[in-house]
Amino acid sequence: AADAVARGATGVVVERDLASALPETVAVYRVDNTLDALMQLAEMKRRAYRGTVVTLTGSAGKTTAKHFVSQLAGRGVSVTKGNFNNQIGVPLSIFEASLRSRAWVLELGMNAAGEIGALTSLVRPDLGVLLPAGRAHLGHFENQQDVVAAKAEMLRVAEAPRRVLTVGTQYDAWVPSGIEQVRIGSGGQYDARARRIVFPTGTQFSLVDQHQHLTRVVGVHGAHFSANLAAAWAIVRECGFRRAAALERLSDLESPSGRMTLRALRGGWLLDDSYNASPESFLAFARWLSQVPLPPRLVLADMRELGSASAALHDEVAAALLAMPLDRVIAVEGELAESLRCRGCPVSVARDADEAVEQVLAEWQPGVLAAVKGANGSGLYAALRRRGL
Repeated sequence: AADAVARGATGVVVERDLASALPETVAVYRVDNTLDALMQLAEMKRRAYRGTVVTLTGSAGKTTAKHFVSQLAGRGVSVTKGNFNNQIGVPLSIFEASLRSRAWVLELGMNAAGEIGALTSLVRPDLGVLLPAGRAHLGHFENQQDVVAAKAEMLRVAEAPRRVLTVGTQYDAWVPSGIEQVRIGSGGQYDARARRIVFPTGTQFSLVDQHQHLTRVVGVHGAHFSANLAAAWAIVRECGFRRAAALERLSDLESPSGRMTLRALRGGWLLDDSYNASPESFLAFARWLSQVPLPPRLVLADMRELGSASAALHDEVAAALLAMPLDRVIAVEGELAESLRCRGCPVSVARDADEAVEQVLAEWQPGVLAAVKGANGSGLYAALRRRGL
């Protein structure tokens, strides 16, 4: 509480009496449970809002999709900041959202069954969006179907949205009668298909908007952005934002920091995909690299939260990476480095992320394509930021 006051707070909500330790000008509200109080305050803000509330979940792509929504819609939309998507982050996102916005797009995350349902009950969305459930949470669940079930809790609570956008078919069995399902993907009302890589500009997509087709080169790198782009476009259209204005912004679309972002560096190229890593995103990373004209110099680190499947999934990723011509491989010590080594790759093993990044920069040459990928917790993302990259 004292730290919050030092940073400008004029009131605090606490579970024990701190009035004597704080200036008299600070309002102190004592409650039995601060998390419950946080939820109740967020509920009050939600009840006051009259626009459209969208909830977005899935194993990967949530942050990218809502980032795209923010760019396509322009002013008039409030989206989750960063990864504020849990039982603390969602209420804070509601506090940040403007009552004057046409729409709120709130990202819902989870580490256990029951969390998506509880967050949905808090938010009471008008529109739900379910992105694919992958293998990113296998450290917390028995199998992928359990991950699907946990994500689908958005549809099984009393406060479930009356309309839901689903990517693919994973959730079909979970959509109850009474909720209108709109499909995103092949044959659906909305779709996006990557046609070709345009290196280094981006990717050419064909976009389906309520069965109308258009083609654009978009400044994002990889076919795996198709679902995120289609979902973002669908959200913008479903929330009533102007199609013409969104189309004007489409060609200027960019992915969030650390998610397949490509930048020119000292006569070469740096691909930064270091913010997060799942088996699916690693395989997408490998597919993109296999389609560009330069053999990549890889800087890699492990994935996280994969439980007993971790060794097998790291080996699957290693096999995909080694299926293409490579310039050089640097890997932070861990399961992926070991899998690469066991498959005969002459990998240079670094003690930590800083050493790996320093090594690739020290060996930099004009014309090189360096590609950086690993879980956020591996430290690669922070190591690049510390060097202004």
